[in-house]
Amino acid sequence: KVGIGTAAPSHALHIKNSDATIRLEDSDGEWRIYSEVTSTNNGDFILQADKRSAGTTPYMTFTVQNSEKMRLTSAGNFGIGNSVPVGRLHVKKASADCEVHIESTGISAQRIKFIADNSTSLRFQQLSAYNGATLNWRVGSADTDQVDTFAIHVGTAATEKVRVNNTNLV
Repeated sequence: KVGIGTAAPSHALHIKNSDATIRLEDSDGEWRIYSEVTSTNNGDFILQADKRSAGTTPYMTFTVQNSEKMRLTSAGNFGIGNSVPVGRLHVKKASADCEVHIESTGISAQRIKFIADNSTSLRFQQLSAYNGATLNWRVGSADTDQVDTFAIHVGTAATEKVRVNNTNLV
């Protein structure tokens, strides 16, 4: 165990300081680009990539089992399953349905799912733990001949209740 600022390190590397910061610096180039990991006295944990703004397009990646899973770009775009996110949040899955869940765990717990599946539609699903109701919206259709539609499906069986077709007929 190595202790910096402490005579009794509790981990392999233990840094104790009023400004406990680890700096990783590239000494090859003229700009001496560096990143820092800091722990503040408020308990904040700060990761800073390219602190001097010397890089051209710096980013942070999150890698699991030698495979990039998430990326935060210098533009503030966050990609999950995508190394080149084009929006504030860009979620991509190579196969099967790609779902985003937004969930509340309060008394009337609600969950909303956005589902991009392998059909020609985009589905939105609202599920309520309060009364067990499920409300489904589908833009497009699983039927290839009905791609220009908006439909509302209700219930766990997703029974279609309303459909507006591409000629604005309900």
